[in-house]
Amino acid sequence: MSDAIKYASSRPSRQWKKIRDAQTDDQKWYFFNSVFRLAQAIEKNNKSEIETWEYLVEQTIKKRPEYMIF
Repeated sequence: MSDAIKYASSRPSRQWKKIRDAQTDDQKWYFFNSVFRLAQAIEKNNKSEIETWEYLVEQTIKKRPEYMIF
C-alpha cells in the first residue's frame, strides 16, 4: 500500500473535504482536493480513479512533503 493511500485512508472523505475547504493557499487546496478525491475513490473502490488520484497525491508529496502536516 502506498503512502498516498495510507494517508487518504487515515480519515473519511468528509473530513478531507472540510480540511480542503479550510485552506487559504491555492496549492494546498489542490493537494487536499486530490487527497479528498482519492479518499472518495477508495470508499467507492473505483480502481481507475484510485490510480489517477494516487499518482497526483504521490507526486505532490514528493515535491511538497510539508503539505502532509496541517
